[in-house]
Amino acid sequence: MDYLAKAPRLPRDADYPTLGPFASNVARGEAYYLAAKKLWETINGSRDTPYPDSLVFPVLFLLHHFLELELKEVIRATFSIGTMIGKEQMKPVTYTHDLTQLLPDVDSNLESLGMNNPGPLGDNSRDMILDLGKFSSKGEALRYAYDTKGRPTLPTYYVINMRAVMDVMAETWIELGGAIGLLRDREDAEADMRSQCG
Repeated sequence: MDYLAKAPRLPRDADYPTLGPFASNVARGEAYYLAAKKLWETINGSRDTPYPDSLVFPVLFLLHHFLELELKEVIRATFSIGTMIGKEQMKPVTYTHDLTQLLPDVDSNLESLGMNNPGPLGDNSRDMILDLGKFSSKGEALRYAYDTKGRPTLPTYYVINMRAVMDVMAETWIELGGAIGLLRDREDAEADMRSQCG
C-alpha cells in the first residue's frame, strides 16, 4: 500500500488529505501550531495523570517550527512587495531555523515598507519568539539531547510554564495571521497595479 501517493492516484473523497493546499509556509505553519495546541491539550488534559517533563519538547518543537514558517512568510511577502515598489534594502528569506535571526529581518523589511509603527507583533509575542529562539536557536535543543560533538543541547535545567507559553502562542498566531493577511492583500494590490500599468 502506498502511504504517500501523488494526488492523482487518490480519490477526491478519500479519508486522508492531499498535501497540495499545504504547500505554503502559512498553511504548514498553521498546521504546526494547531498540532502543538492539540498535543498540549491531550498531554495536559488529565490533571490527575502526571506526564513526563520530556513531553514538552515535541510541543515546543512544533511551536518553534510554526514561528519559523510564519516569520519566513512575512519576510517573503515584504520582500516581494519591496521588490515591486523598488525598495532596495529588503532582506530575502534566509535558510535558517534561528528565530533570533528571522525576527530582525521581519522588523527590517517592515520598517523599509513603513509598516513597523506599530509592528504586527505585540511585546508578549516578540518576547516569546526571542526567548524560544535563545532557548533553542535552530530548534535543535528541542529535537536532540546532544549536539554532533556529544555535548548536551540544554546544559542547564529550565522551568517552562507551558500554560503561559500556550497563551502567548495563541496571541502570536492571531497577530502573525493578521499581518500575513494584510501583507498578502498589499502584495496582490501591488501586483494588480503593475499588471494594469503594463
